[in-house]
Amino acid sequence: YQKLDLNKEVGILRDYYNIQFGGSFTYTLEDKRFWSLSYSHGSASDEPFERARDTVDSANFLYKYNERWFFVANYSNNRAFLNGVPLPGFFYVKEMTRERMLILGFPFILWKTPLSERFSFTFFGLLPWSYRAKVSYEMSPFLKPYIGYEQMPQSYFRSDRSDRLDRFFWVERRIGLGLEGGITRQLRYDFATGLAFDRQFF
Repeated sequence: YQKLDLNKEVGILRDYYNIQFGGSFTYTLEDKRFWSLSYSHGSASDEPFERARDTVDSANFLYKYNERWFFVANYSNNRAFLNGVPLPGFFYVKEMTRERMLILGFPFILWKTPLSERFSFTFFGLLPWSYRAKVSYEMSPFLKPYIGYEQMPQSYFRSDRSDRLDRFFWVERRIGLGLEGGITRQLRYDFATGLAFDRQFF
């Protein structure tokens, strides 16, 4: 559940919602290989689930070929680019440890590198418009304060649009302070607060 809280009383701006339900299935193969399929269904609109044309469907397929190479495929009718077109992709895992990570692929990159004994830099990019960067200080595995910068565009269907394919796009940049850490091997937390600026919509 996500809400873009704008002022409904000012011009064409209004509140938007993105409500999704989904699940995934993973099948393990020999030699530590696997394939995984996930699917979600929901509504991204100023009036969610009021009209069938405002529904959002997304599906992802992931196949681990070997220790380094992965094949991916994605379909979404609410993607920031090439909307409604099934997209194949891949990524290559050059290194992946607790201290260092470098995963290169189409259409994203994940890079983590130490800056000193306790400071590290992490960059995640989902090309061409979504990216997140942060510098972290590791006090312990359970406590890592950080400063971060991100741009994550959002898109919604306006309920009163004249063209079924038209969407409302919202873009903002954020800079802030956060605190993250691991509670268990499977459970993590991440809290952040800061400033959102350079807002645009179209």
